[in-house]
This record gives sequence, structure tokens and C-alpha cells, in this order.
Amino acid sequence: MRERIITGSLALFFIILILINYNFYLFSIIFSLFALQAYNEWLRISKIDQYIRYILLFISAFFMYITIFYYDYISYIPYLLNLSLGIWLIISFDLIFNYKINNFLIKKYSMILGFYLIFSAWFLFISSNQYSSTNIINQNIIYNNDTTPLYILFLIIIVSLSDTSAYFVGKHFGKHKLSQIISPNKTIEGFIASIIIPVLIVSVIFNIYEINILFRDIIYIILISFSATIGDLFISKFKRIYNTKDSGNILPGHGGFLDRLDSYLPSITIFQFWLFL
Repeated sequence: MRERIITGSLALFFIILILINYNFYLFSIIFSLFALQAYNEWLRISKIDQYIRYILLFISAFFMYITIFYYDYISYIPYLLNLSLGIWLIISFDLIFNYKINNFLIKKYSMILGFYLIFSAWFLFISSNQYSSTNIINQNIIYNNDTTPLYILFLIIIVSLSDTSAYFVGKHFGKHKLSQIISPNKTIEGFIASIIIPVLIVSVIFNIYEINILFRDIIYIILISFSATIGDLFISKFKRIYNTKDSGNILPGHGGFLDRLDSYLPSITIFQFWLFL
């Protein structure tokens, strides 16, 4: 518990520091390293041969380098969003109804599936606010022309509230299991809290800064919180298939980067839809 809180606090401090001194290229490079480590953990869990793993990581790093420094990718964001939404809907339905689709994809196409889920989320994350037609955050509280750090921080706040609420409420008040087979520690009480608490706290934040919160905004906050749980459950299922408890031990109390980023994999897609519509 103590390790988990300390590591989470240090990680949050580090991210806030990056956002305060926001620079697109530095931000993209740092989160590229996070994504590469998450994919490395995915490949290691999948028991991919070490040399193939290194080749895939090199190709991924080259792809990220080209994307960050040379490629005009903005026009492709809507297509990637639609594809990602479709894939996560399939994953979600299979987690709920257990049609064994996820088992098939994980066992037969692990390298491709991991690459797409991690790097599509990475792509959408670094492109936050690059293609936005909405104005979620009130311009009166912005002191520079680049609102990207605020959008990113906003996403992190929602997902962190969802994860933290699920963990603490489930640990202290949870009595009914959410998914006994996939993740025995998750409870229905924690899941409900992971949706209600972010909505309440974000509503308070909006009210403090005199931002009008619409019914549509509440729906998207609920969807982001719900998708955070979906991401967590899916990675738990992936690890369970390969008989692995944690994706790594680089983050004390949290496991590996894949363990820490699992909630963001689908929620980034929902968040981007919120920005666009």
C-alpha cells in the first residue's frame, strides 16, 4: 500500500512537471519510451523470442521517430479513432459475454494486437488537442495559447480518480466480485465508485472554474471511467492467459508500465472522441 502511494505520487509529480514545462517533442519522446517499455513487457509476457522482441521494438521506435518528427498525421486521427473504438467495443463485449474472441486474438495475434493497442493509444495521446473542434476547458483560465497540457492533465485526473476509487472502495467496502475469474480483487462496489466519484469530483472542479458541464460531458466522463476498467480487465485477462501476475517490477507497488497504462489504452480513444464531437 505504502509503496503504491509513493510510486503513484512520484509519477504524478513527474508528469505534472513535464506538463508545466510542456514541449511537444520532449513530451512525445518521454511517452514514447513509456509505450516502448509497455510493448516490451507485452512481448515478454507473450513469450516472444528475445531477438524477435528486439527487432519489433526497434521497428516500433523507428515508427515513432518518423511519426513525431516528420509525418503530418492529423488528418488520419478520425480514422484511427473509429478503428480503435471498434476494436475496444469487440474487446468489451467479449469481456462481458465471454465469446472467447479475446482469447483467440491474444493467443494467435499477440504481437499485432499488442502493437496496435499500445501504439494507437500512444499516437492519440501525443496528438491530444491537435484536431479538436471543441472547447471543454474555459479559455479564461488558460494563460497561453497551447491548451494541450490541460487536456492531458484532465484525462489523467479522470482515469486516476477512477482507478483510485475502484481500488480503495473495493478494498474497504467491496463484497461482490466483479470478475472472479479475470481479476478476483475487483468488486462491483469498487466499479460503481470508479464511475460515480470521477463524475462528482470533475463536476466540482468545473463548478469552481465556472465551466458549464453538459449532460454530454457527464456521459463521456462515465464512458472514460468505464473504459478504464475495461482496459484493466483486458490486460488482466491477457496476463492470466500467460500465467503472469505483473507485467514487470519497475514501478514498486504497481508492477510494470503495462500494468500502470492499461486503463489508458481504451480511455484515450473515448477522450479524443469527446474532444472532437
